[in-house]
Amino acid sequence: MRWMGLLFLIGCRSSSVVLDDTSGPVDEADADTDTDTDTDTDTDTDTDTDTDTDTLPDYSEPGTWHPGVFTMDSWGSTGAWLYKEIWYPSASKGSTTVVYDDWWEGSAYTDVAPDCSDGPLPVVVHSHGNNSVRYEVDYLAEHLASHGYIVVAPDHYGNTWYNNTVDIYTLFWRRPADIADSFTWLVSQSEDPTSSLYGCVDESAGYAAMGYSFGGYTSFVTSGALVNDGLGGYYDFSDYRVWAVVGLSPWDAYGAISPGMGEISVPALTITGQRDLTVGVEEVRGLVDDMTTTPRYYGEFENAGHFSFTPLYCSDPIGDGCGQDYMDQDVFVGLVKPAVLSFLESIRFDEDAIEQLPEYEELNWEIVE
Repeated sequence: MRWMGLLFLIGCRSSSVVLDDTSGPVDEADADTDTDTDTDTDTDTDTDTDTDTDTLPDYSEPGTWHPGVFTMDSWGSTGAWLYKEIWYPSASKGSTTVVYDDWWEGSAYTDVAPDCSDGPLPVVVHSHGNNSVRYEVDYLAEHLASHGYIVVAPDHYGNTWYNNTVDIYTLFWRRPADIADSFTWLVSQSEDPTSSLYGCVDESAGYAAMGYSFGGYTSFVTSGALVNDGLGGYYDFSDYRVWAVVGLSPWDAYGAISPGMGEISVPALTITGQRDLTVGVEEVRGLVDDMTTTPRYYGEFENAGHFSFTPLYCSDPIGDGCGQDYMDQDVFVGLVKPAVLSFLESIRFDEDAIEQLPEYEELNWEIVE
């Protein structure tokens, strides 16, 4: 039985972190000021300062910050080497844009400093797909950074395109640890007066977990989904600091998390393509159907495949989302960016932000609030 390998590798490992229903972001208080002025002439004046959708930025457009980026490595709690990309908002426009691993051109600047002048920033930690790389959704990380987010994405060592040496059952428990360790590292940088990120992160505010493909499994498990061993045992590798989860064409890891998805208690956004040949839309639907958390949002692109989310894998069209038979990639990523951002902002900042979930003829939404 394939799960015997997982059972052997993690043995009697017990849950080191338990979901705390009281954890999550510190919601900003709604500013609600009603001023009623009554005069003898019965003139009533109501001034309501509630935030509405007219005052929110357009999440489909770049934000007011310039995205910056740098790379740094560290060791994780499992002994794994964590080579990380960190995106952040900057008040300055740089002169040098990034070329990831000297081949993939991005839009973030490598010569600008983070802007934390207004205090700690919201954080997203991204988990890449199987045999992939940390900057696979650079367009999304850069977009979030332009709207004031810090995004950190580690390479899952031993499961990248340049080093694929770790067996998959070890990755089932080590990948979530990589995500939690990356946030812990970010907190340590925020506490270090010599770091450029000093004062930029509040650990008590937590982070949103996001992942693509195998990274979708990772983000779900980090957010509370239990992993089954195929013999009736369940394992909890969650991090109580997660306040929201985003799954992009997520994989169920041979059914390892399908029964355990109901343990996720944070808001969830899941997006996939109906023509996904790598994971399959039915598999993704199965994961969403097992969710009980609210709010949860599920979107399907009718004419998208697995690699629609990762333009770097479509530089040489290979199908499953790449090429002229699929939805135009610029249009696709132009919808993914506001979908993710509006979801995160609706949880973190203003519930009205969810009204900017993109409407498109090839994008179908199922929403449970």
